[in-house]
Amino acid sequence: MSIATARSLSLYPQPPQGAFIKKYKLADRSITRLIKIPRAILIYTVEEDRTVGQVETSLVTAEKAEEPLISDKLAGKLGIAVLDFAEGLWCLKMRWGKTVRKSK
Repeated sequence: MSIATARSLSLYPQPPQGAFIKKYKLADRSITRLIKIPRAILIYTVEEDRTVGQVETSLVTAEKAEEPLISDKLAGKLGIAVLDFAEGLWCLKMRWGKTVRKSK
């Protein structure tokens, strides 16, 4: 999650109790901090024709993040299958071969 989103949720600059901070070296050799809040939210995949989930997950705030990302494990729990990364095409596993969706 971006700093702006974390701020809007009152999770930054002072993260809630139970959060922890790790420093990571990025490919460009700069250092960034990740703030992880374990088991922070319930998340769903919501589409016009169905809702999948209630998956409890952690939130990670990255100082250099520009947009929200989800992990491969969370995508799997939400039933998301990637068809084409470059084109942003995906489907719900339960709709494989029936409905192709495009990331916004």
